[in-house]
Parts: sequence; structure tokens; C-alpha cells
Amino acid sequence: MKIVNQGQFVADPLLNVAGDIIDTGVLKEVAPGIHWLRMPLPFQLNHINLWVLEDGDGWTLVDTGINRDETRAAWEDLFKGALSGHPVKRIIVTHFHPDHMGLAGWLTEKFGVEMWTTEKEWDTASNLYKDTGPDHVERARAFYHAAGFDDELMEEVEKRQNPYPRRVSLIPDSYQKIVDGDVINIGGRDWRVIVGTGHSPEHACLYCAGPHVLISGDQVLPKITPNVSVF
Repeated sequence: MKIVNQGQFVADPLLNVAGDIIDTGVLKEVAPGIHWLRMPLPFQLNHINLWVLEDGDGWTLVDTGINRDETRAAWEDLFKGALSGHPVKRIIVTHFHPDHMGLAGWLTEKFGVEMWTTEKEWDTASNLYKDTGPDHVERARAFYHAAGFDDELMEEVEKRQNPYPRRVSLIPDSYQKIVDGDVINIGGRDWRVIVGTGHSPEHACLYCAGPHVLISGDQVLPKITPNVSVF
């Protein structure tokens, strides 16, 4: 089975699983009708892998990248270039993290389509997006103090506040709910939803038996283990 992964590669950030060098915002077909692209991130792991699926007379996008001007610009270039002439029909988001859901609101509004995701991912994103008051910092302080943070690290907690709202455009008010075992027909192919937990509350992977491809999101990474956080 070919695993095409949405997370970041570590050994060489410019290489995909086939060892090819890929430029930001450039489509590469990894299987018939399944296109891979890379978007930049302002982190130590410096890019995110996203997917564009041929869907009849249009496109289905899987994950969106983080809310930054350079990411929006890369999408706009694609919509004027490789993706032009066919509409975006839906946005599927594997999980709530901003490198995956960050531009879902912008894209759903731009194309008048729905975001498809699981209930816990939408609920977590919605709550975190709105949690911007002083209570958030107080809860964070109590949590990290109990985890053993010293005074220097506690200062970082104060400075950090809640970064989530800055990294996502907005969270759509409504969404198309998907659950484990659902089958989504995309371009005449059936993609089965496989839900995992740990990395996020209800992470959705997509498996297509025809080309034997799994879009694994961050649930399976090629060279490192996923981050499993404690909240």
C-alpha cells in the first residue's frame, strides 16, 4: 500500500517519499487522479503536504495549510494555473491543527462549499478559536505549573497566549460531518474514512482501495512518530 502523508518530512524538507525535489505550491501526481503539493510553514518542520483529488468536473481538496499570506498566495496561483477551469467542490480536513484546518474557512467562503470533517475536530477547533480571554492563560498556567514548568518556562506561557486564532482564518459555522467507516465517492472512486486518535481527538484518514492509497494526515508519518499531546 502506498501511504501519502500530510505531515512534514524531516530528513530533507524538499524531498517527497519518492525522493523527488518539489517546489512550494506545485502539483505532482502521485497516483492517477491524486495530486500532492507542498505549502510552507513558519516552524522548524517547515512545510505541510496537502492533497488535490480529481472529482469529476472539479476538485476535492484535502487539508488547507496554515493561515498566512504566502499560503493564500500559493493557492491563488494554483487557482489561476493548474487548478483553473474546474471548481473546488469540497474541502476535507483531517484534523483541527492549523497547518491542516488553517485556511478551511477562507476556502469554503471563496468557493461556496462545505468543510467535511469529524465532529470532535470541528468542535475542538471552534472552541479553541473562541478561547482568547484571560481565562485561557490562567488555565494554561495551572496546567503547565502542575506539569513542572519553572519560572522561565512559565513566562513563555504568558507570552504565548492562545496562538490558534492567529493561525486559522476562521472556523466555518457549519460543516459536513464524517465518521469512521463512511465512504466518500470522489471522482468515481470510493474513499473510506478511517478515524484515529492520539494526535488529535478524531483524526480522519482516507483510504482508497482502487489505487491502494492511504492519505494518512498526521496519524502516520514517514520518519518520525506523530506528536501525541496531553491537554
